[in-house]
Amino acid sequence: MSSLKEEFDVIIICSVLHHIPDLKGFFGNVDTVLKSGGILIHLHDPNGDYLFDPNYLKRVEEYRNELNTFQKKKKAMRFIFPQWVNTLNRQFGRKTYIDLVNDKLIEEKVIKKRMTADEIWSVTDIHVENNHSKEHKGISLEYLRKQLTGYDLISQRSYGFYGNLKSNLSEKYKHYEEELISKNELNGRNISCVWVKNN
Repeated sequence: MSSLKEEFDVIIICSVLHHIPDLKGFFGNVDTVLKSGGILIHLHDPNGDYLFDPNYLKRVEEYRNELNTFQKKKKAMRFIFPQWVNTLNRQFGRKTYIDLVNDKLIEEKVIKKRMTADEIWSVTDIHVENNHSKEHKGISLEYLRKQLTGYDLISQRSYGFYGNLKSNLSEKYKHYEEELISKNELNGRNISCVWVKNN
């Protein structure tokens, strides 16, 4: 970013801040290329203010317990139905994103056998242990305010109230998630903020 010569009216940062070892330097670079009055939006960052909040942890446990019950039922169903449901789906052309990634990696001889989604993320979604993340296990608003002194926070939102993105939740929990978002609750797994540069 330091090599950019032009300035921008809007900068959007998605799922990035927790990957950057030198956040202070990064925000300095953002400040250099964002125009005065420009908008900075960042989202999908771990919510360092609420990751250990008792209400958040209780919701996550509630969802995981229900998910575990569902998984047990699903495993029981696999004894009744063919064991290789995913394999059959792939053979009939019903491929998920993970299937397509595996197909490409095998085709290019990067891997020899298929990887699970978690195995793929463990390789591709590396979280850098910068000092702030190490101490706070996420990105706190207090820390952001210290880094963005020439900015006004005009909007903030939290989400991931059950430890997962809404798209990964069951219909019941999607509804609960929407309710918490509409109430502007702040104790979700992720935060997003909109800042205006005031100098």
